[in-house]
Amino acid sequence: MTIDPIPLSRLAYALIPAAAVIALMWRFEVGAGKAAYAFVRMFVQLIAIGYALVFIFGSNSPLLVLAILLAMAAASSWIALNTIKDGKRALIGASFISILGGGGLTLAIITQLVLRLDPWFEPNLMIPLAGMVFSSSMTAVSIAAERLGAELSNGVAIAPARRAAVQAA
Repeated sequence: MTIDPIPLSRLAYALIPAAAVIALMWRFEVGAGKAAYAFVRMFVQLIAIGYALVFIFGSNSPLLVLAILLAMAAASSWIALNTIKDGKRALIGASFISILGGGGLTLAIITQLVLRLDPWFEPNLMIPLAGMVFSSSMTAVSIAAERLGAELSNGVAIAPARRAAVQAA
């Protein structure tokens, strides 16, 4: 299946919702300038990511794909701990092992046993699937970390706090 490029004239329609929001923000004087700046920044970031993905998807390097997967797992591990106020650095290793272990195993099962990617690292499938799997793992770790922290701060012993965290995730 081939997908035809979208002409810029049609792509411009996607700007309508953002322009409407910025116009409303300007009308009600609630920071339209900041919103417009954020929109331009987002647009530039998306263009940069698009070019990076074209390069990555065109590559035939399993090492590049593995490096990207490790970077995705590392970023997910750090973001998952945003609900933790103190001790984030002490938990990053456990978060990384959890996300890479659970998410990596799930990703391996999906890509190798279910989909049987050929080559096994097919970038245009592996990386989007990894994004979905690691984001799900990140959510589970985030919920568990938040619940564990809340239970421990309420004076609950470690074993029941751990059970509550696992049940929450």
